[in-house]
Formats: sequence, structure tokens, C-alpha cells
Amino acid sequence: FWMKGCRVPIDVVFINASGKVTKTYSMAVDGGKRRYAYDDEDVSAVELSGGSVKKWKISRGDNVTVKRISSEPKQRM
Repeated sequence: FWMKGCRVPIDVVFINASGKVTKTYSMAVDGGKRRYAYDDEDVSAVELSGGSVKKWKISRGDNVTVKRISSEPKQRM
């Protein structure tokens, strides 16, 4: 995972298949020089505004729930 072309700092939260946070990174704008590792257990990565991990106190082992939002229009009665 890397920041090439990204012009703003971001935080990235990696999540495993059980919905647990496995690691977090706070990524500074560096032109893609630094690379950030993930593991085979990681199935998802969520990008957040820089500083969000600290602000929301997200840490390894936290549970993540993803709610799917339907793209289907609501039916009228």
C-alpha cells in the first residue's frame, strides 16, 4: 500500500475476515516513497481522513461492522 499521487494525509485501517482491525497506518504525503505492508489475513482496507484513527481511538482488535447500503431506489406504495 502506498501514497503515490495522493495529495492529502490519510489513515488506513486493515481488517480481517472476522471483522477485526489488524493494523492501522497514518500515512503522510511523501510522493509514494514509503510502502505500507498488509498480511494475508487482511481482506479489507478502509481509507479515512488523516488523523481519524487517533481521533476515533481505532486500534488493533477493534470490531468493525460494515453496513451495506442498497443502490436500489426505494419502492413507493
